[in-house]
Amino acid sequence: MARTERLISNSLTLCVDLSELAYQSLETVDGCARLIRFRLHEGEPHFGDALLVLEQGEVLFHGLVRALDPDGWAMAMDPTSKLPVPAA
Repeated sequence: MARTERLISNSLTLCVDLSELAYQSLETVDGCARLIRFRLHEGEPHFGDALLVLEQGEVLFHGLVRALDPDGWAMAMDPTSKLPVPAA
């Protein structure tokens, strides 16, 4: 008899204030960072987690973690982002 295994995803919503987020913009649209590479000060993102970036209660970015680097950075994308491009 064939054995099947099912993986259960326990995705989390990672809610972070803009002032606490270290990020780089990889793709911009209309001056907003649409695809970002980011690192969290606390916690570790996992593939499939949702990243929610707030500033004074306003949602600036809401996207899924799409890639993870071994050095602790992750990538997420929000096509309707209002996240400002970080200063160089």
